[in-house]
Amino acid sequence: MTTLARDSTYQTAQVYQVPATGVTTTTAVGAGSSQTTAALAEGIYRLVTDAAISIASGATAVAADMPIAANTPEYIYVPSGQTLTFYAASAANVTLSPLP
Repeated sequence: MTTLARDSTYQTAQVYQVPATGVTTTTAVGAGSSQTTAALAEGIYRLVTDAAISIASGATAVAADMPIAANTPEYIYVPSGQTLTFYAASAANVTLSPLP
């Protein structure tokens, strides 16, 4: 969930709350393969990967699916019970953090 906060110049800024400890998951994806998450709770997730990947929902991801760059946080919405699948040309670790 986002919150409106004030910065040092008293301007409003939209920020995300930090998730509670222990809720972040990391999915290892082998080189040239796909890996699927367990069913996720509905919400907004911060996704970071240490290598370039492709992502798909529900189906097996392939190289032609939506690309996600390495070391660039992305924010995605996931409906309740949906799974995400990641494809990596080279081995990757994908970290998902649910935002409160």
